[in-house]
Amino acid sequence: MTKEQKKEFNIKEAGGVDQRNPIAVMEDKMNKIFENYELKVGFEIHAQLNTKAKLFSSAPLMIQEEANVMANYVDMAMPGALPVLNSEALKLALKACVAFDGQINKAISFERKHYFYNDQPQGY
Repeated sequence: MTKEQKKEFNIKEAGGVDQRNPIAVMEDKMNKIFENYELKVGFEIHAQLNTKAKLFSSAPLMIQEEANVMANYVDMAMPGALPVLNSEALKLALKACVAFDGQINKAISFERKHYFYNDQPQGY
């Protein structure tokens, strides 16, 4: 009799109720649920790069100032104003990636945020 058959026999003998430790029962159930899945874990790391301007705006980056003091037409979401990526920030980010032995993808894309910031009404 295999281990699995013995387990099933013991359960049937107990009137269909699994008499094992509840944690072991839950572990078996979870193993059956997740046996076709592979766990992948990713990290989202936020860093502040030492640049003179914001990431998608030419407005000066002054952390100590009040909200909306250092804003330009892109930051204020003026009609037709489109963001331009800060090349200095991109270079620093790529340097950090190389320093940490990271992978640099051939193509990158940016998505708008789905929450509101006072100094970024467009969501860039």
